[in-house]
Amino acid sequence: MKTEPAMPQVQLTISSRDSEKFALLSGDFNPLHLDPEKARRFPFGSTVVHGVHSCLLMLDAYLAHHHPAEKIRVEELKVSFNNPLSTGQPLTLCIPSFSYDKAIKLVGNSDGKKILSIKLKLSKDTKNNDISILDETAEGIELVEQEPPKDLEHQGSVQLKLHKTSYAALFPNLAEKIDHLWASQALASTAIVGMQCPGLHSIFSNLHLKYAENHEGTETISYNTSHYDERFRMINLSLSSHNLSGQITGFYRSQPAPQASIKELADWVPTDIYANQQALVVGGTRGIGETTSKILAAGGADVIITYATGKHDAERVMQEINAFGGKCQKLQLNVSNLNDLDSDTSKILSRTSHVYYFASPRIPTNKTGIWDSKAHSTLNDIYVTALNNLVKVIQNKQSKTQRLSLYYPSSVFITDNEKGFAEYIAAKAAGEALCNYLGAHEGITTFSPRLPRMYTDQTSELGKEASASTEEVMLNSLRNFAAMHTD
Repeated sequence: MKTEPAMPQVQLTISSRDSEKFALLSGDFNPLHLDPEKARRFPFGSTVVHGVHSCLLMLDAYLAHHHPAEKIRVEELKVSFNNPLSTGQPLTLCIPSFSYDKAIKLVGNSDGKKILSIKLKLSKDTKNNDISILDETAEGIELVEQEPPKDLEHQGSVQLKLHKTSYAALFPNLAEKIDHLWASQALASTAIVGMQCPGLHSIFSNLHLKYAENHEGTETISYNTSHYDERFRMINLSLSSHNLSGQITGFYRSQPAPQASIKELADWVPTDIYANQQALVVGGTRGIGETTSKILAAGGADVIITYATGKHDAERVMQEINAFGGKCQKLQLNVSNLNDLDSDTSKILSRTSHVYYFASPRIPTNKTGIWDSKAHSTLNDIYVTALNNLVKVIQNKQSKTQRLSLYYPSSVFITDNEKGFAEYIAAKAAGEALCNYLGAHEGITTFSPRLPRMYTDQTSELGKEASASTEEVMLNSLRNFAAMHTD
């Protein structure tokens, strides 16, 4: 039996600088792709590559491999953006044979997951378009924080632009072989989704562009809402431009989950219940950690909130607590790298009496049934290794008479064996075991309650109604922890 030869592979990587260049070229400046601090609060937990950027880079690599002699027209392009690609994460492309006669399929994979798939129909381009495109970067498109449509009313247009030098630098083979009008239209699609509709809180799911000789003679691409499904917050847009028709499918993603104010929480906190605590709240700038910081401060604790990248969130929480009359400082601390700490950080750690450990990477869902060693390692590094290292560093900086207390939030997922979270459950359970060991052999008072799912950035897609009250759960849990010290 004759076997098909293996397709050649190419590995592509898009850096943060590449994403900045692509934003200038396309006009899509959505912070999901460019701002690590803001992106950490979005569904993927970090910046991700523009889907259209990955698509065009794959097409460019395909043309680079085959070197067609003639100019090419893209008759039809269908793209499914299946999974996010983190900035700097390698993307592997298998190069199929070149054809004008049948559809070409390109698939980009990374870490065993399909990132995007492309179906492509090409022909020889024998015509020159008569549309003049502005040779400039695509800055100036307003970033809209748009609500889902009520009566399919969302519509608009984007000016077609193509800065040819920048385009050729990012996609040299496309620039040489593909009509610039088509390139500007493809680029405009990501500006529509990322900046206008849905805008700020958007996810690009599918793109379909088709050559159509309509001779509109316009230098814009227009869009209008053709369908909206409220169940999934999914929107379909119809596209129209010179010699082009198309469709976009996108989603309105949930906004970052807000937490209760310290003023709201203070009514439920007994006076000075935490007054004896020098509390280090690791990851205290959002979600459960933010609520914990406010509860402790309302109860009289001297609170230090740590952050790795969320400086502005740390300043926001600190200012709110201090304005209310609490005591709060912020500290930049990367628990994955505790080497070479400065004197101020060392002094803070030496005074710490209580550690509240909310450090967490993005929690992955894995429904494949295949163990994801990389995901487990990432979780275990934070929940076990980094926690142990932090405890050791603090102990080394304290006097022998000081006694440390540790609050480690575990998860009810361990009890319930939540499907799709095997790696998370294993890592969290290992963190519990570490706490038990520290309590038995290191003289540390540890508490690792299995908390229910609460409304945070990581669970916001499920809706607030699908989660337990963060305020109620943490008020009770922290009170129980404090009671362990009042014998």
